Parts: sequence; C-alpha cells; structure tokens
Amino acid sequence: MTSSTEVECKGLIEVAKENVWQRQLQQELCLYKNYSPTKIFEDNTSCIYLINQKGTPHKRVKFFEIDWSYVKESAELGEIAVEYVQSSLQRADFLTKPLPVPKFIEHRDFVMGKRNDTF
Repeated sequence: MTSSTEVECKGLIEVAKENVWQRQLQQELCLYKNYSPTKIFEDNTSCIYLINQKGTPHKRVKFFEIDWSYVKESAELGEIAVEYVQSSLQRADFLTKPLPVPKFIEHRDFVMGKRNDTF
C-alpha cells in the first residue's frame, strides 16, 4: 500500500463518519430517512480494494485499523457505497489539489450545478 492510499483511506474514514452523523441528524429532525447508501466516488483502486477485502486487514492498515473497521462496517450495513471514478472525473479534486485553470473551472461549475455532466 502506498502513502497516497493511506491518505485516501483516512479521508474515506472522515467521510464515513460525517455521513453517519448527517444521517442521524436528519432522522432525529424527522427531515429525511435515507434507505439507500450514500455514494462515495473514489479514484484510488487500492483504497477500494481494502474496503472490499474480507478477513484480516492489510498490515499497513494497522495504524488506523479501528477507524478503518468503522468504514468497512458502514459499507457492509449499506450506509455507504464506494464506487470507482477515474481521476480525471473526480469532481472533488478542485477542492484538494492544484489543477490547470480549465479543469478547475470544469469541476467547479459541475459542483455548483452549472453543468449537466454525469459520470
């Protein structure tokens, strides 16, 4: 596992925690009950592999194994669904890394609802 995979996994841990918190808040406020899993688009195939791996986690996961178990449990319970997306289509990249101006504008406009592109 590379260090980029470890960073992606840690990011996924935070997204899974936030997702559960949002679901619980919406349910407590009687606003919305979401029965379908929240889709999380991931461009790191190693991270996706670790989510779907059964049994003993990879030896490098031991540094964040408890939190990683939480993510795996969220996926198994159907709270999240991690799906692969090509790096070039990863819409959140404009928030996390420097991009060429045209790519930045494309992703920004999509997130802001100015484009009708889909995966």
